[in-house]
Formats: sequence, C-alpha cells, structure tokens
Amino acid sequence: MQKKKNGFLLFIFSFCPGAGEMYLGFMKMGVSLLGLFAAAIFACSFIGMPEFAVIPSVIYVYSFFHAHNIAGLDDERFYSMKDEYLFGIDSISKLLNNKSFGKGKILAIILCVLGIVMIWNASLDVIWDYFSHDNVIVKAIYRINDYLPRFIIGALVVILGARLLKGKKVELFSEDREIEDKSETSNDK
Repeated sequence: MQKKKNGFLLFIFSFCPGAGEMYLGFMKMGVSLLGLFAAAIFACSFIGMPEFAVIPSVIYVYSFFHAHNIAGLDDERFYSMKDEYLFGIDSISKLLNNKSFGKGKILAIILCVLGIVMIWNASLDVIWDYFSHDNVIVKAIYRINDYLPRFIIGALVVILGARLLKGKKVELFSEDREIEDKSETSNDK
C-alpha cells in the first residue's frame, strides 16, 4: 500500500533506480524501473558500444526524480495514484502471451536465441582454452564474436530507419495526393 514516508530514507533509497518507488509502496513502478535499468546495462555490455551507456544514465536520473516527484504530490493525488508498470511493460507481457502468436511463442523464441548465444559463448571458451592463444583462426573467431552484436544491432537500426523513412514517404505521398484531389474537385466546380 502506498504511504508517504520519511524524506531522508526516500532520498537514500532513490539512489537505486526503482527503490524509491518501492519504498513509497509503488512496487510495479519500482520493479519496472529497476528491470529497465538492469536491462539497459546488460544491453550496453552485450552490444559493446559505450555510446549507448547514456541510456542507463537517463533511466537512473529519471528514477531518482520520479520518486521525489511522487513523494511531493499532495495527499489526494498521492493516494489516488495507481501502481502500474511504466513504459508499457504490461503491454509487452500481453504481446508475449498474445494468442495470435501462440501462447508464449515469442518468449520461447527469445529463450531459444539466448540459449544459442550461451552455447556459442561456451564453445568459444572451450576453443580458446584448448587451442593456442596465438592461433590466427582462433583470434579471428574471437574478433568476429566481439563485433557480431554490433553489426547485427547496426543492421537492425538501419532497417528500422529505412522502414520509418519509407512509411513517412508513403504518408507524405498520400497527403500530397489528397491535396491534389481536393484541388481538382474544387477546380471542377
């Protein structure tokens, strides 16, 4: 249950993303912020691109001020606030269990991909341990393994950007067509 609490303890807890919200009784908000923060750190370390380290930093600062903003609400607004997951996390869980994908099919695919990655990394460790560290082929495999996530993420970003641009181009083209149609109908009158 949500309850206004000690400001000093809130200050201390708010240094851990999500803990300030949990201290105030907003468990779903706190867990979603903590999970998002941990996932962002994992993604940054997995991808190996330090440029994305700004994302966990933004989540950290957001969480700190979010807890203090909640605590600063007047009593009526504070107690009327619902404890909900942030950033559409509940809609993601609905998507994972969507019947059109088959119950849990997306989750199963994610687990399979994670399993393959884990097996691949364990295999590389075995290769590294049992073959010479000076072997050119082993070093090449390790280099490919280090850069592969960056290439995949980069390709996905380019594809997503191209699809967004294509969608915007189609939208602009349809708007231009509508304007032309309207001007033709007004000229016909």
